[in-house]
Amino acid sequence: MRDFCRPRPLHKQTLNRFLDEKDTFSMSDLARFLEYAAAAPEAEAFRQRRELLQSGGTAFAEAAVLVGFVPETAQGSSVVLTVRSSHLRSHGSQIAFPGGRCDEGDADAAATALRETEEELGVAAGMWRIHGHFPNCYVPSGYQVTPVLATAEQPPSYRPNPQEVAAVFTLPQDWALDPQRYVLEDYRYHGRALLMPALQYGEHRIWGATATVLYQLALLHEAWRG
Repeated sequence: MRDFCRPRPLHKQTLNRFLDEKDTFSMSDLARFLEYAAAAPEAEAFRQRRELLQSGGTAFAEAAVLVGFVPETAQGSSVVLTVRSSHLRSHGSQIAFPGGRCDEGDADAAATALRETEEELGVAAGMWRIHGHFPNCYVPSGYQVTPVLATAEQPPSYRPNPQEVAAVFTLPQDWALDPQRYVLEDYRYHGRALLMPALQYGEHRIWGATATVLYQLALLHEAWRG
């Protein structure tokens, strides 16, 4: 398997505390890692997507998603993901982070991600602590999406909006942040080829921009641990 946009370590850090033999680390460790990830330069994967999709002449609207980690006692923390409603015009039935298009009244990408998460999942904006964001990730449906990195101190109660969300599930941290669990697949756009990551978790196949963001986090986590 070929490496996909593997980043060089920005600097050495050591995990000080482990919760179990699977290298699950505390929420404070996770917060430090997410701040490290947010400070990383634009990933090669993001640059390739941007250049490939911009070559088609599409005008891209601004959007944001919440890459939210929540504590789960059985397995450390997990990432919140949704199965989008099949009735949606864009990306229906696909796996996605909660989020959506920026509104004029949103102060920034974090405000968009928090507002959309509350609208989709019924989780109040005050539940989340923001740790920064990745550069924009471009998607073929015409959006430049800002992935906002966040943690929750308590497990949220979800009240999904059925018009937008068919189901909510969580992806364990030790699964999401393990680069070896991803496979690389050929993606073609306007005759140009690009390798894209995909991840299978039970019945859920995670691909596209969602898998690209998760895989970049996994590679940065590997670099952060040194």
